[in-house]
Amino acid sequence: LCSLFIVVSAPMAALAEDLAPEPETTPGLTAAPMRPLADVIAELTASDEGTRVSAAEALGKRRAREAVSPLGKALASDSATKVREKAAYALGAIGAALPAGERGDIAKVLSSAASDASRAVRYMVAWAIGNVRDAAGYSAVAGFVGSDADAGVRARAAWAIGRLGETRGRETLFRALRDATPVVRKEVVRALRALGVDDGTIRARTQADD
Repeated sequence: LCSLFIVVSAPMAALAEDLAPEPETTPGLTAAPMRPLADVIAELTASDEGTRVSAAEALGKRRAREAVSPLGKALASDSATKVREKAAYALGAIGAALPAGERGDIAKVLSSAASDASRAVRYMVAWAIGNVRDAAGYSAVAGFVGSDADAGVRARAAWAIGRLGETRGRETLFRALRDATPVVRKEVVRALRALGVDDGTIRARTQADD
């Protein structure tokens, strides 16, 4: 694990922490009118998968809290992996836009999808919990770090623990220093640093686990 203390590069081809701004409207052209929110929400239950995917994406861009419940239902029960993935992303976008004291319910909704069969959905859940930054999501990402079969999910979950700022996550991360995958170990080190653990302590714990 000696490679842990090289300069850590940016996380693996992952979603940016801050959502990209919408493109500017071309001067001289009139933007299309925004569709009623209720119509977009209704499309989450359309028979066509592409329509449901587009609806989830649109709701994430609008960051409308009225969409939290229907998006939660889509995340929990839609048969299409892509729809569930986009629903998790949208919930993460909406939650990040809310005042800090109002994010807990979204973190709980996201946590309820921690056992999703799809690696892509679990990865997005971990990202969304890190984006929402509410302690209610801690148990889900701690579970990912400790036992998820996919290295990408484990790495993203370690990042999320660092974002949450939960010092109780230190022990979970210390155990993850033994992870077999280098990218996971690098994200674990980054998260420990974010939680205020110095490199000397990290090095000592790494050596103790060898």
